[in-house]
Amino acid sequence: MRSWELKRRLGGLAGRMMDSSVQSSTRIDPACLSESEKRLFERVYEIIDEYSGAVPPDNVLVENMELFSKALEIIVRRAVELFSTVMPKAFGGGEIEEWYFRLHFWNFMQDLIECIGNVKKWSAKDREEFLIDYRQNDMQNKLYRLPRGGFSQDELERMASEQENEREDEEGDEDSG
Repeated sequence: MRSWELKRRLGGLAGRMMDSSVQSSTRIDPACLSESEKRLFERVYEIIDEYSGAVPPDNVLVENMELFSKALEIIVRRAVELFSTVMPKAFGGGEIEEWYFRLHFWNFMQDLIECIGNVKKWSAKDREEFLIDYRQNDMQNKLYRLPRGGFSQDELERMASEQENEREDEEGDEDSG
């Protein structure tokens, strides 16, 4: 993990965990942490407090990368544990429904990890092109179901061609209007 990635992840971490006035955010109660986890977070808070509550500079992040990464890992693990405990019970099913939940959640996490790993390999140009397309097509407000089994190369090429044709049609409409 690069220092800028860690900095982005840490942004406001301490405030979100400790500020009881925040009403719209989920917080992890420090009382639920083990003693070793409490010591880890105390050290994280000490480092953050040295910089008046702001995210520390890159060199400090790099020096303490393992510490900050472990703190983030604990938060993610607790969030996943909570979600994985609550959701199957919310479905009101039994052992079979719980198994299906675990199966689909595990697959979701594997797919997401793979996807994010691929995105991290993108060049700055690829990222910028994606963001332009993402914003122009209002994708931040659109969700859709991905086909199971992913896309074949032919399907990816067909979809890219269809998108290009749609763009050309839109550009032609703008030129004639």
